[in-house]
Amino acid sequence: MGGESIRNREQEALAFGFSPPKKPARTVEDKANAVALAKATREARHTMGKKERPLIKGTLPAPTAPAEPATHTPAGDSPASQPVTSDASA
Repeated sequence: MGGESIRNREQEALAFGFSPPKKPARTVEDKANAVALAKATREARHTMGKKERPLIKGTLPAPTAPAEPATHTPAGDSPASQPVTSDASA
């Protein structure tokens, strides 16, 4: 069986009275359903053919204005650096 081709094994099976395997006949409705399912799958997965792929060109987003530069405040000027005092008269 190692070096034999499939055709030789089929001929041997026919000699013993076995019939060759038959492919099930597909109806037109089955074929149309398979085509519709394949098309839906390609749309869902965004699959493209080799002629469609080169037509897609990437675009870079428009550059935005840089954010306002952070201003550095010296440590002594910040209100957070002032000691907390309890003002009883307030």
